[in-house]
Amino acid sequence: MPNSPARIVIVGGGFAGLAAARRLERDSTPERVSLTLLNATNYMTYTPFLPQAAAGTLEPRHVVVPLRQALRRTRVRVGRVLAADYAARTVRFHSDAGDEIELGYDQLVLAPGSSPRTAPIPGLMDAAVGFATLAEAIWLRNHVLRQLEIADATSDPDERQRRLSVDRRVCRRRLRRG
Repeated sequence: MPNSPARIVIVGGGFAGLAAARRLERDSTPERVSLTLLNATNYMTYTPFLPQAAAGTLEPRHVVVPLRQALRRTRVRVGRVLAADYAARTVRFHSDAGDEIELGYDQLVLAPGSSPRTAPIPGLMDAAVGFATLAEAIWLRNHVLRQLEIADATSDPDERQRRLSVDRRVCRRRLRRG
């Protein structure tokens, strides 16, 4: 009876997780290795291009790499990793479909990426705009465009000036109030 393929589970579909999966696909055969990648989205965001997406010089689809398209024989599962039991060699995973799944593995690759850290500045969460995801970049672009439209539509010069600029004094007051 032939040996079953080694089960490799990769947690994270960012730069490191995608590179690991591609390398494993290239350096192994399906008979020797079964690959599963777990990620919160079905794409990898190419974060260096987020400013261009926010500015509108790049379409959002050019800032992401669809994981299933980039990986030929890796099973991509979308959802959230809940826990890993290293002794039992299992990963608990909550899929976007709502299922909680326990996956066994022979080798586990942990490449969950980074999370933006928010400095402990009073009021920061009320005044700041995130800029770590494609959704945040698009929100920022849409917000700026809305401000331009409002400035164009108003006949009040003070309102127009407020919409066309960032008043640092207002930002500082907001932060101090926090």
